[in-house]
This record gives sequence, C-alpha cells and structure tokens, in this order.
Amino acid sequence: MTTVSGVRKHVLASANLFIGASNFLVIALPERYNIGGTINPPEVAGTHAARGAAWVLDGRCSHYVRDTSSRTSLEILVQSWRGETRSPKWMGEAREIVIAQHDARLATDAIRVGFPRRRTMARLRAAWSCERTKRSLELELLGPEDVDLSPIADAIVLSECH
Repeated sequence: MTTVSGVRKHVLASANLFIGASNFLVIALPERYNIGGTINPPEVAGTHAARGAAWVLDGRCSHYVRDTSSRTSLEILVQSWRGETRSPKWMGEAREIVIAQHDARLATDAIRVGFPRRRTMARLRAAWSCERTKRSLELELLGPEDVDLSPIADAIVLSECH
C-alpha cells in the first residue's frame, strides 16, 4: 500500500467463518477520520482472488466514518456487483477522476432523507469498474448538511480495489 502524508488507508472487509475474510475496498481518507462498523452485517455473495486477498464480487457493507477533530459522524455504503459494465443512473451528473488506476466518476450533492424528507444531508458518490477483480464498485458517503466532503473526495482517489 502506498502512503501519502495526511492520508490514511482503511480496509473495509467482511469476516466469515466459512469463506474467511473478503475485502470490499481499501479506502483512503484524511488522517483525521476513523472507520467503525455499523449494526448492519456485510453481505457477501461471491469473491475473487487477486493480489493475495479475496475481494467481494457481489455484496454490500456499511460503516461509519468519524471526524476526530469536529466529532462529526458520516455513513459510508460500499456496493459491489459482478461484472465490469455496471454504471449507476447518476453517471451524467459526475466528474471524471481516476481511482486505483481505473476511470471513475465522482459526484457530490445534497439529498433530503427521513420521513417525510425532514433533513438535508451532504452526499458524495463514486463509481468505477475493476477489470482485475471483474466487478463494479459504488461508494456513497452521507453526512450532515454543512460538512465539507471535498477533503474526502481528494483522498478517495488513493483508494485500492485490488
């Protein structure tokens, strides 16, 4: 893994008694962020071996991201689909970037959540396909309306998917 000053990498993985550990993603975040698990268990429907590890082909996981300086919590959802052709419906709204040596799309916006859509949250989305692990990945990060997601958007390009 490469290291860059001010950025720390976190492995988002699933542990299973029968199939062992499977990685979703190695996500790069600014140093001030820590990652923890949520009460939602990861879902894994298939894996692919690459670079000495098992990578999730089909599945999803959610984690929380905690900013230690502002004590703000964010939620992250990672989804993986078998095949390299999956492209999300929001692709037209996104800007082009490179993540883990792959062409990717990244979008930031705000959405209303809750019933009946009572609060606004900031959202960052990224999507790309990985030919080495033969899958498509989508990442969504949600936080309070006033949170600045640009440092995360800048760091996420250093993430790894294989």
